[in-house]
Amino acid sequence: MQKKTMTCPACSSFMRTQILNDAAEKEYLIDYCTGCAGIWLDQGELQKIIEAENNVPLKILNLPPYKDGSDRIPEGARKCPRCSTLMEVKQMKGITIDMCPGCAGIWLDKSELYDLLFDTSQAKGVYAPQEINIKYYT
Repeated sequence: MQKKTMTCPACSSFMRTQILNDAAEKEYLIDYCTGCAGIWLDQGELQKIIEAENNVPLKILNLPPYKDGSDRIPEGARKCPRCSTLMEVKQMKGITIDMCPGCAGIWLDKSELYDLLFDTSQAKGVYAPQEINIKYYT
């Protein structure tokens, strides 16, 4: 099944799909924005990346943004790039993410994947009392 061409929910730029391989030759299908370098993860993909621990391809974490962010759509007003449902704002490890209630996909702004993987929110002293369990959505 071929995925539809997507538009970034944060800056309305074109999104690209790229296959990346980790050190264990596991493939990751990543949808990323060519404008702001945000990442779209379909249902279950974030769990796979978290479970991979240190084997995640660093290229996922180093996508360069091409826009300055001044024309970004605010969280809470973003539509899912996969099914066009209005996404919900959730907290995960102190990081604000956008989650689609329709298809259970997750939108991460640039650096949020890094923050989730390396738990930088704890170093900043941020506490999220309503953290979500991503296994629920897989």
